[in-house]
Order: sequence, then C-alpha cells, then structure tokens
Amino acid sequence: MKPFNYIKQSAESRILTIDCTNALPTGVTITAVSASVYDLAETDKSSDMIYGTPTISGDDVYVQLQGGISGQFYNCRILLTLSNGEVAEDDITVEVKNTKVVRR
Repeated sequence: MKPFNYIKQSAESRILTIDCTNALPTGVTITAVSASVYDLAETDKSSDMIYGTPTISGDDVYVQLQGGISGQFYNCRILLTLSNGEVAEDDITVEVKNTKVVRR
C-alpha cells in the first residue's frame, strides 16, 4: 500500500489517500476497510486521530487523520477485507511535524 510515510501538522485534519493496488490480486476488490492509529508505545490513539469512518473507492481507501503531537511518530494500521476472503494489513508511518514560518 502507498504511501509508506505521511507527514502532517498537528492542527491539520487531512484525508490520507492510500493506493491499495499492490495488495490486490487480479480481479479482487476491497469489500471492507478499517483503520487504527497507535503511538510508538503501542497506545491506541484512533479515537483522537481518526475522524469519521474510512471509505473505499476502487483500489483506494481514504482515512481522515487529525491531531497528534508535533515531533511524534504514529503507525496507521490499515486492514482490508478482500472479495476472495483474504485479509491484507499494512502500517503507514505518520509523522506529526509542525513547521516554522521563516519570514524574510
């Protein structure tokens, strides 16, 4: 699944588009998706960082991420149920990084 890494700022609420093409055998579709977010200590941060319900469109899934603490890394775990009965799982590293404005 792509991307493998995603960078956002702590105040942002952004929809992450995940291309699942490489996780799908020929002719197989995604029938369900779930997502969860964990910090590096494996503490579940899903209720703080996932807004709404992940959705599916063709070979892509969408997860809206919000919040997080600047300077921290999180694992966004994506779980796909496929039309052939298989289950595919992948983790995307989410870095929360607030940028400083440099004025000239």
